[in-house]
Amino acid sequence: VQVALVAFAGGMTAGILTGWSMLQNGLLLGALAGAAAKSGQALAFWSLIVPHGSLELPAIVLAGGSGLMLARAILFPGDLPRAASLRRAAGEAVRIVLGALPLFLLAGLVEGFFTPSATDPVLKLGVGTALAAAFVAYVLLTGRGEPEA
Repeated sequence: VQVALVAFAGGMTAGILTGWSMLQNGLLLGALAGAAAKSGQALAFWSLIVPHGSLELPAIVLAGGSGLMLARAILFPGDLPRAASLRRAAGEAVRIVLGALPLFLLAGLVEGFFTPSATDPVLKLGVGTALAAAFVAYVLLTGRGEPEA
């Protein structure tokens, strides 16, 4: 959640902190994955990441994207004063971050109760994959009704 908050609020730094936070966390995950693979522990590593990460990582990306929306409003306000541009962008950006909160809640429950369990690592990967598929299905299949007039 801290990463997401920094990624979102970092938009107020014209996106510099958002970009740095996203890059730093991506590099850290990649470095740890590489070290785990090199030591022959890739399955164990991914079984600790995928179950909750399948929801947590998209939520972090949503927060980062929302931060970049704020940055765009600051850097490219168009015909509006910067404050008005930021107010306009902030409403949608905050709604996106609030919409990501249930992902963090579910990811936290999975991370707290399922990830550390003695469950078979392959089953953990399967659960993470199923959660990712459910998230993708939700994104692709909901809210596609007729546009409001």
